[in-house]
Amino acid sequence: MYTSSVNVVYGGQEILDGDESLPYFPLERHTDAYSKTKAIAEQLVINANGRKNQRSGVLRTCALRPNGIFGEEEERHFSRLFAAAEMGLLFFKFSTSSKFQMVFVDNLVHAEVLAAQSLLSKERRASGRVYFITDGPNYNNFEFFEPLLDVMGLYKPRLVLPFWLIYFIAYVIEIVHSVVSPLCPFKPFLVRAEALKTGVTHVFSNNRAAVELKFDPPVPHPEGMQRVVEHYRVCC
Repeated sequence: MYTSSVNVVYGGQEILDGDESLPYFPLERHTDAYSKTKAIAEQLVINANGRKNQRSGVLRTCALRPNGIFGEEEERHFSRLFAAAEMGLLFFKFSTSSKFQMVFVDNLVHAEVLAAQSLLSKERRASGRVYFITDGPNYNNFEFFEPLLDVMGLYKPRLVLPFWLIYFIAYVIEIVHSVVSPLCPFKPFLVRAEALKTGVTHVFSNNRAAVELKFDPPVPHPEGMQRVVEHYRVCC
């Protein structure tokens, strides 16, 4: 069972209520190694489904495709968000009407348990299948993070800049990073893949997971966000 990503089908094009019939986004057009390698790995896993082995029998595989994953102990996105806000870099926003989805970590783990149970069952309905896994509601990226900035007492962005300008800036940052990082390593504040994830609507349907895995997020999205907000209210 492979934890994949919606990035295997998304590369900057608008997607509304996308389902598992979407084709893989062309590997050569991905702007980041993460998305490209996720797509390669997912295809390897799915193509291995049904492979026979004399010792262990038949291999059964499936892949889950979450969008952004969040939870109380999340370190990748929240820490960077807070650091950028504290340095005064989060003074702008863009594409305020674009939508995306998140999945609370407990809900993703629940989906993985259901998928594993399906692979081990007599029906093996998940065998060779892929599933989008989200909390359900669609949010604008800046709207999603506002409660966290509030609880941390950090300044929320007010200036609205055009998406094309942000994408161009991200491209320049990537070029500078490729030239400078061998001599002076640093983490780029913004890259094209992140600009695309924030700036272009891409939302997906849980319908296949609901029907075939009986997936119904046990933690409603507002409850998951409240748990995260309370975590940072107490610890930070």
